[in-house]
Amino acid sequence: MTRKLQFIAVATLSLTLAEACNEITPLAPSRTLPLPPPPPPTGPTTLVVSGFVRTMPGRWCEGCTVEVMDGASAGTSVLTAANGQYSLSISFAGDGSSVTLQASKNGYQPATQTTRGGFVSFTLESSHPLDLTGTYDMTFEAGAQCTDLPESVRRRQYVVTLAGRSRSVFVARPIMGTFDAFEMTWHVSDKEVAMVAARGDNGEIPGIVERLGSDETINLYVFSDPAEISAGAPIRIPVIGRFEHCKGNSACSSCQWPQQHRLTMTRR
Repeated sequence: MTRKLQFIAVATLSLTLAEACNEITPLAPSRTLPLPPPPPPTGPTTLVVSGFVRTMPGRWCEGCTVEVMDGASAGTSVLTAANGQYSLSISFAGDGSSVTLQASKNGYQPATQTTRGGFVSFTLESSHPLDLTGTYDMTFEAGAQCTDLPESVRRRQYVVTLAGRSRSVFVARPIMGTFDAFEMTWHVSDKEVAMVAARGDNGEIPGIVERLGSDETINLYVFSDPAEISAGAPIRIPVIGRFEHCKGNSACSSCQWPQQHRLTMTRR
């Protein structure tokens, strides 16, 4: 091929490629896809709410009223059974909002709680609880069958003050003596008292650890069921638990419930 023909062929090929490039359609600009529509609102849901109602100082509340105070089921109520149990079917809004429940009984302050369903329990305090504030002589006496304990261990006397943590809860503190622990809490109504075990564990931890020497202690694992008393009179109630005497490296001697022990508290 001559130089002239080669030049014509190259020129023709260049022109053809240029025309082809001019015919390419440019890419369309990118677009943001629309978000999907929100899900439709959920309708009301009916759930069962259940639980228990107690009264201070620790009895099941029979015949207490549990009522729904707001929401679609406002005004719905039920009375508790002999064991303080109740169960309510409540309509809850689909937006996740809660409802307010109120437990009440004559002679007690109403108690309220909010819930979105599930298990809800209440404790009612007396409208006029006993006032235990003051200084007392407190005497613990082991049951008559606790003969394995020394006489000095079977009867322990302390001077304590009781101060209110709330209208229905009082805490005892010793005025004299040496103690590694002294945890005594009282719950009251208008006519009953109950001594709660240390840390509320039914006597598994000693409420009182009295130190008599470097290697000798008296440990009292004591609490009581609710007991009726008269306002202004000495408190005399049976107590449950264990009297324990530990000395040196020898094994501790003890007297365990169900032996009946007794507590007497006289206001000074």
